[in-house]
Amino acid sequence: MKPVIITVPHGFPIRMDEHWGDYLAPSIAWNLYDSLVKQGIVCYIFINPFPRNHMDMNRPESQNTSWRNIIVRTAMENPSAYLFDIHSYPKDDPDWNKFDIVILKSWGVTPPSLMNKIKKCINNNGITASIKDTDVRNDVVISASLLGLKSVLIECNEKYIGKPNKIFKPLRKAVLGAIR
Repeated sequence: MKPVIITVPHGFPIRMDEHWGDYLAPSIAWNLYDSLVKQGIVCYIFINPFPRNHMDMNRPESQNTSWRNIIVRTAMENPSAYLFDIHSYPKDDPDWNKFDIVILKSWGVTPPSLMNKIKKCINNNGITASIKDTDVRNDVVISASLLGLKSVLIECNEKYIGKPNKIFKPLRKAVLGAIR
């Protein structure tokens, strides 16, 4: 099975009343990591330790930071890896609140077959997923794709804070299905 790299560029939230971090993403990422490792899959996890207002680690200006450099080095050492960039969004987001998971089309770099496979598996496991266009440069996924990795940005609805298993189990099945 191919290796997996899990990233959380906004993993250090500082305030719940402002979205300066992804509050659910770190727990989803750690659960995914633990599950994949238990299945014998080589897996790496990188959670940004700095607040988003310090620097947005998912934008081009972060490319030469130590956090991004270690991801690039790991990707270069594992050229057949998949990269899953995990984020979360506020439960009251007016465009996305009706979905449990949103998969972002990141400037045409995520293979449509990968997005569709993940979406179908999630929708078949009791929660809702959608694929959405983005006008934001999601640089972690773009950089990974330029290195030859199959990469995808996955947004999880923060209505699952305190009950991540409801969203995690279908996501785990989708990731396992995608990398097989």
